[in-house]
Amino acid sequence: MPYQDLIFACQLIAAALGAYMIWSALRKRKKLLSGDRAHRNVKLHDIWILGLLSFLISLGALYAGMVGSFEAIESTGDISPASVASNIKWSIQQGAVGLLVLIASIISLLLLVRIRNQL
Repeated sequence: MPYQDLIFACQLIAAALGAYMIWSALRKRKKLLSGDRAHRNVKLHDIWILGLLSFLISLGALYAGMVGSFEAIESTGDISPASVASNIKWSIQQGAVGLLVLIASIISLLLLVRIRNQL
């Protein structure tokens, strides 16, 4: 698959953004739970932005995978079900990674807003 390296790089970037988002959320949670009123104004929107960016990168990888799938079909001249299924499987996995990171960022954001509002 010609786009496999690009897709793998996008998946790594999306996973790294997800890991940074979780680390950032835990750091902000610690600041919020410290009880100091100065930390009440901690900015939480960057968690949402990281999740959304990860999802958009994953959509780019999904697009690259689908283009690679159709180019493979075009170059061989016949449609092999195994080849098509393999290429589409790679593409769909990237979208799933980005979607999981986006869901994790939304859950983290909602929990942090709830903690902030309880202070």
